[in-house]
Amino acid sequence: MPKYRKKDEAPLRSLTTGRRYRPDTAWVWSEAPAIIAPEGFAKAQRPWRRNAEGARTMSQPSSRRSVLRRLVKCGECGLGMGWSRDGSVSQKRYEYLYDHCKGHSPLTCGRVDTCPSRRVRADRLDPVVWDTLCQWLRTPTLIPPLHQAWAQATQQNISALAVQQAQRLQRRQRLARQSQRLLDAYQAEIISLDA
Repeated sequence: MPKYRKKDEAPLRSLTTGRRYRPDTAWVWSEAPAIIAPEGFAKAQRPWRRNAEGARTMSQPSSRRSVLRRLVKCGECGLGMGWSRDGSVSQKRYEYLYDHCKGHSPLTCGRVDTCPSRRVRADRLDPVVWDTLCQWLRTPTLIPPLHQAWAQATQQNISALAVQQAQRLQRRQRLARQSQRLLDAYQAEIISLDA
């Protein structure tokens, strides 16, 4: 009988979905034919293990991945920054990692204009962020004013969004009133479709 995953993971007692494994004493054992042949099961597990190993190595700094990946925001427009790899293809003499604003492709981020910012090399950005972080940790008196400035900026953004939302609501109500007036005028035969 092939050794299946559920039996191997029985000591794990719970899944991330919230379902729980039953204790071993509550299991009902039955003799059933295997749905998948052991060779097919082993063959399907090979790419899974290879992908899991690749994901482990890609998350480690030795894989030349940007340390600040998905943590950096654009200073121009405030969108998140993605990363890309650039290098010489034919001779593989150099390879650089870049952080670039997602606003460079406005169709994917829902913007009209492209962001004017330039790409930033990750090997130059990482030390600057690390040195700034070390400076903050050496002098913790810098952190409360920075946090206060961040909180004030966040509050200003929230209030600006609230003002924009109120303006859009007023505009929508005004357009609804105008369309209702046009409909009333058409129904009273003051205007016609030919006019």
